Amino acid sequence: FTIEDAKLWSPETPHLYLVSTRVETANADGEWVATGAHCHEANVGICYVLYSDDNAQTWQPSRGELVIYTDNGAFHGVFEPSVAEVEPGTLLMFMRNLLGRIFESWSYDHGESWSPPRPTQLAASGSPPVLKKLPLGNHLLCVWNQQSAAEIERGYFRTRLSASVSR
Repeated sequence: FTIEDAKLWSPETPHLYLVSTRVETANADGEWVATGAHCHEANVGICYVLYSDDNAQTWQPSRGELVIYTDNGAFHGVFEPSVAEVEPGTLLMFMRNLLGRIFESWSYDHGESWSPPRPTQLAASGSPPVLKKLPLGNHLLCVWNQQSAAEIERGYFRTRLSASVSR
């Protein structure tokens, strides 16, 4: 959504608020991706992506917004996404949530559309991961708070800072 869209909000929609927006990645071809999340309630986060193919002169929303639907039909929010370009045109997004894992989504069309979020193998608390492409080679760096389910149940949140590099 845009600032112009926000002008259309009525007083009857007080629960919609912006959690985060940030410019995530740009490549040599002038393609940019910005990510964000908005909430309808405190734990109902929805991630979105804006992309630009003209060096950030204009921005377009990607098709659809990202939320987690589990096999039993439950809905879970995702928040504070982070995106990195894996190879030209292919983007990987990591998102925080409250399910004990970092979730990922893939775009194979420069950010125009995204796969449904799926859990990674990275155990995590509800803190945001940061995903960046390293300048040398074709590797990604992820920094996050690694927590096991048992640690989360004991009340340990954001206590162990972890970093991992892709192979």
